[in-house]
Formats: sequence, C-alpha cells, structure tokens
Amino acid sequence: MEPIELVTRGEELHDLFLRERPDLYLHPEEVRSFLSHEYMPWYVCARQVVEEGGCHLLDEFDEYYRAKTTHLMTLNNYGIKDYLDGKQTWNTWDWDVHHREACRKLDRQRAILKGFCEMPQPAERGTVSSPAPLDQIMMRFHEFAVALREHPHGREGFQIWDEYDVQYLLKALLKLFFEDVRPEEWTPSHLGSSNRMDFLLKEQRIAIEVKLASESHRDKHIGNELAVDIQHYKNRCHTLYCLIYDPGNHIQNRGGLLGDLRRASVPDLKVVPYIAP
Repeated sequence: MEPIELVTRGEELHDLFLRERPDLYLHPEEVRSFLSHEYMPWYVCARQVVEEGGCHLLDEFDEYYRAKTTHLMTLNNYGIKDYLDGKQTWNTWDWDVHHREACRKLDRQRAILKGFCEMPQPAERGTVSSPAPLDQIMMRFHEFAVALREHPHGREGFQIWDEYDVQYLLKALLKLFFEDVRPEEWTPSHLGSSNRMDFLLKEQRIAIEVKLASESHRDKHIGNELAVDIQHYKNRCHTLYCLIYDPGNHIQNRGGLLGDLRRASVPDLKVVPYIAP
C-alpha cells in the first residue's frame, strides 16, 4: 500500500474505532478482536514506511503501539497493543476509558505518518512531473486557504464562499508545480452524456475534481456526484484526484466516504480521494 493510501486508511480506522465501541450490545472481547484484524495490517505497513524513510519518530510511533516501560501500567504508558490484548490499567476497569486511550494513541500514529508523507522525499525534489506535489497540495490545502483569510496590513483577505473559490485557489497552487493545467475540460461521452472535469493535468493524465461540503451537500450527495464523474473519466486519464473541502465539518462519515471512493477505482482509472482539512 502506498504511503498516501495508508494515510487514507488511517482515517478509516479512526472512524472505525470511534464507531465500534464496547457497549451493552458489543462485548469488549469481540470489539477488540474485530479491531485487531483491521488495525494490525495498517500498523505493519505504516511502520515500514516510517522506518524506511529514516524518520526520527519511529520510536515514538512504536511506543504508541506498545510502551517499553515495565513499570505499573497507567494510561500514560498504555498502548494500543495493551488494549487489543485485553489488558487494563491498575486504577480503572472501565473498558470505555481504555478504548478512548487506544483511539488517542492511534490519532498520534496517524499524525506521525501524515507528517512524514507531507515531507518532500529525495527522489521527488526538483521533479515537477512527479505526483507527489499534488498529494501535498491536497493534504495542506486548508492551511493555504486559512493563511489567506486575513491580510497582514488590514486589507481584505480571501474568503471561500463557494466551489468556484476552491477551484480558484487550487488552480493557483497547481500552477506552482505543473505547466499544463487545463480547467473545465470536457470528458468523453458516457451513456449519451458528457461532463466537464474541474482540472486536467494533460501531461500526467491526471484529472482533478473539486467538491465543497455544506449543510445541503454532504456524504451521500458528494458520493453520488463523484460516482457519476468517475464513469466519464476512464477514457481520458489514468488517475482521478478528488478534493472534498469540508471546513465546516459537514461530512459525517469521512472514513466511509473515502473508502467508497477508493473502492470505485477500476483497472483503467485509480481514484485518489482527499477530505480537507
């Protein structure tokens, strides 16, 4: 699994941990067994990515999984492995407390992996045709938008009001790395209709679709719209990037939406979705 895909999978796991909590109907042992089968493949792959990159945070990444200390177990030295193994701290027997702590440690691991993926890799420096800058743009788009909201000298900053504003900022960022950025390109006809893609990087054969989440434009609507878009893009490009900008936290199931879009990939078209921030 590619590093960027691991970041997306980490977000899916986070939503899974929040959803699958021990309660009156779910026995803690059943929950732990299910989460272990979902978490461990991700941890093994993510750890390898961090280790191969020579990241100095590898020890910290590992300690969130299993603390090195042999002293009395408290929440401070309680790791994800302890939770999955059914261990408890000395001063509480509440499984919900231990579950929340495992979620917190998973969040820390996700943050380390995401930070590592945002760092320019040696093979990518100075290579504008590499897709790596595009992944960084997607992950850090919100930071760029926030930086433009307030002008340092009291002048009017730039505010995002609709989807066209998102496209406007994204085009400026794309121009930093790609020479041929074509906005609103027509896609080939599918079932008697054609569609306009937001951007096409013609040399790289990458299409980019932008969506702005809102009170009336949530998971289902966005998912359905992108499902239609995907059918139009298969003959024009080999990769479709989807930037779903959600500054108001209107997407209710981020992991589910990202997973559905990733699974919509077909042999001729890879779908790479992002939700920012």
